[in-house]
Amino acid sequence: THNKKKMTCYTINFPHFSEVKSLSVGIENGYSLQKGKQYINPLPVVFYGSSITHGGCASRPGMTYPNIISRHLDTDIINLGFSGNAKGEEVIAKYISDLDMSVFVLDYDHNAPDFKYLENTHERMFKIIREKNPTLPIIIMTRSSILHPETRKRRIEVIRRTYENA
Repeated sequence: THNKKKMTCYTINFPHFSEVKSLSVGIENGYSLQKGKQYINPLPVVFYGSSITHGGCASRPGMTYPNIISRHLDTDIINLGFSGNAKGEEVIAKYISDLDMSVFVLDYDHNAPDFKYLENTHERMFKIIREKNPTLPIIIMTRSSILHPETRKRRIEVIRRTYENA
């Protein structure tokens, strides 16, 4: 602080597709850099999903939907968005089930190659995570595409069935 001015907290969102080799922060004389404030929620929200979750289409890193949610809920996140590669695999479900988290967001519909694949993996992934985390809030999302309405309808039925069986 300088001249009894109010402290300001900043968040730096690193780029998604670039390696950060160094970081410098410039501050004026008389000001100080201190540890940031803790999030209100002690455990992060874990997101698992497609390139949309990852932030591949965001105009800048802070504009990914998980980062926007992080700011609004004052909570840390773990972003397990994998462009084209989040497909509800059992090994990743087991990994996620071992994480300490406050909420889990299941959002890989876009990456499931077809309806049948989604049908074979979606509820199984949910159950693996639920088994180790019986009281964890889990948010299940569908893709937002308006293309191929009949295919979309079948995918929503799979995801709705996971929800109803939960």
